[in-house]
Amino acid sequence: MLVSVTSCILWSNTASSTGQQIYGLATVTYSDVQGGWAGEGNIDADPLFADADGRLSPTSPCINAGDNSVVLVATELDGNLRIAGPRVDMGAFEVQPTKLILDLIYEIIELDLESGIENSLLAKLDTVQKANDSVAINLLQAFISAVEAQRGKQIPEADADSLIAAAQHIIDLLMAI
Repeated sequence: MLVSVTSCILWSNTASSTGQQIYGLATVTYSDVQGGWAGEGNIDADPLFADADGRLSPTSPCINAGDNSVVLVATELDGNLRIAGPRVDMGAFEVQPTKLILDLIYEIIELDLESGIENSLLAKLDTVQKANDSVAINLLQAFISAVEAQRGKQIPEADADSLIAAAQHIIDLLMAI
């Protein structure tokens, strides 16, 4: 029996109590397989689950790592878009870009980092650190691309314009230093 597995996460799985296992040929692609598996797009990395149901944390290597060509449904198990980024996520749930942004905001608030971020930015304007500038600029440009990809989809047009303008303003400041 030939089994085809794509955009899945096979991690911390154990054989059932009856000892049943799949034997034979299996084609596995664009999946996270503990212990590794030969195949296009496969990874062997802790998926960093956010919960016991298999939702991914914001730093999971499985985000945007699946294969869009095999997606047959428009939504995932929570009812969210199945492809919310440039590529489908591995696993049953799709991390939503707006959720990632909200999680970051909540972490900043919870950790009371606002004043630290403000102080860091002020120090940044006083200190020349070109190596850090280029990293920050690259990250901000990637952020702008991600927002553009979700403009009118997961991110309303006006919000996208505001986020992009803010990121571009920071890029301009960094380039002027």
